[in-house]
Amino acid sequence: MIWGLFKKVVIADNINVITNNIFENYAHLNSFYLYFGALLFSIQIYCDFSGYSDIAIGSAKCMGFNLMENFNLPYISQSIKEFWSRWHISLSTWFRDYVYLPLGGSRVSEKKTILNQVYVFLISGIWHGANWTFLIWGALHAFFNSVRYFLPKSLLGFEFVKNSFLKKKINQIFVFNIVLFAWIFFRASTVSAAFSYINNMVFRYNYSSNLADLGINKATFFVFILMSMFFLLLDRTVHQFIRKESNLFQVKAIALFSVLVGLVITIGFWGKVQFIYFQF
Repeated sequence: MIWGLFKKVVIADNINVITNNIFENYAHLNSFYLYFGALLFSIQIYCDFSGYSDIAIGSAKCMGFNLMENFNLPYISQSIKEFWSRWHISLSTWFRDYVYLPLGGSRVSEKKTILNQVYVFLISGIWHGANWTFLIWGALHAFFNSVRYFLPKSLLGFEFVKNSFLKKKINQIFVFNIVLFAWIFFRASTVSAAFSYINNMVFRYNYSSNLADLGINKATFFVFILMSMFFLLLDRTVHQFIRKESNLFQVKAIALFSVLVGLVITIGFWGKVQFIYFQF
């Protein structure tokens, strides 16, 4: 519960101040800051959603219930299919069992299988809200997922790269960036705002802009990026650590979570920002 609260009020809520300013004032920023604004939102929504899930899992554990793991380092995925097996697992599992499989799943022809997957992604978009931005977000994931059926595997999986470690990292970076691209529609207030944001992010690389004009300190901006990415990588380790049971574990746990509580108290905004998930 403390780890989830830390991700929510220390990371997500503080990033929220920056992303709000960037998405509301994208017309005044260049490609560099807009890309990192989208990157920060990707981190924010992960820490918000997974923090919410961790608090729920921890609360249930206190009452003797064991809930399923809901996030499993989704941003290291090497395909959109893998991303959805790691992101919001309870929701994607529900859509698989109650939408995808009743439609026939993959037990039908390839064409019907692709359509079934497209239906699931579109429905998941609409499930988040009656807004074209959510529908396009779902459609983008449907497109990214369907492409693998039409492009050569050697091209799509970067099979031409001989070094397996390098190939894996290229895949991860590629998938993360197309997910980040889709998040822009999820975050934008309107479709036109999303397209304008993307247009500026791609074409305004020579535009002179200053974060200070938005009341954002550059040092704080990059510290949050580095700190947030570090805790994203640490998330899985903490989950594995929490499951251990030993006297040494108890001592380490008390030390770790004492530090986290201190950070929550000193840095956290304490309820000023609602969980993003509460709007769905």
